[in-house]
Amino acid sequence: GAFSAHPGWMWPGQQWYTDVGKESYGQKDMAKAKRLLKESGYNGEEVVIASNTTYVVMHNASQVFLEQLRDLGVNARLTLTDWATQLKRRRTDGSKDGDYNFWFGGWPLVASGPTQGHLIFSKQLNFANLSQTDPAMEAGWNALKSSKSLSQQMAAIETIQKRQYEMVYLLHLGSIGLLQGWRSDVKGFEPFLMARFFNVWLE
Repeated sequence: GAFSAHPGWMWPGQQWYTDVGKESYGQKDMAKAKRLLKESGYNGEEVVIASNTTYVVMHNASQVFLEQLRDLGVNARLTLTDWATQLKRRRTDGSKDGDYNFWFGGWPLVASGPTQGHLIFSKQLNFANLSQTDPAMEAGWNALKSSKSLSQQMAAIETIQKRQYEMVYLLHLGSIGLLQGWRSDVKGFEPFLMARFFNVWLE
């Protein structure tokens, strides 16, 4: 299928891909999860998941996540809205006032390079709700924005990705690709991250 399970935030095969943190990805260890949950002092508090019915991949993934949390012994509840309403919940700092604990979404990787690809880690997007600044994440993001070479970019990306897995700020499930096919009489079409139809004609 189009789904690819891997630990990186860029596509495997891209020059900015790294598997730093892979030891924390996809462990599938329920016994360990239960032990960590007990050590955390969790006492049955409700955990709210925010997802939507607009995008099937997000909806389905949140359903699986809900059942996994319940199997773990977590008092979990899934709230479903349309995508626009879910975005509004996030932009009104819902996680700060207790509206949700987990927010399901997706992040498009475009061709503009690693800064756009890792914008999800910027403070203005996903870390404005932290009670205090994470110096490691901020240093990695600032280093990425100011990088002038591939080696500098990779060092910053590895810093960001390593810290993300240590703190579990985001849960990376995998990547969804786009399967594209076209008839033999379609000319000028070139596969890309999304379907492009300029300079395309029929013969």
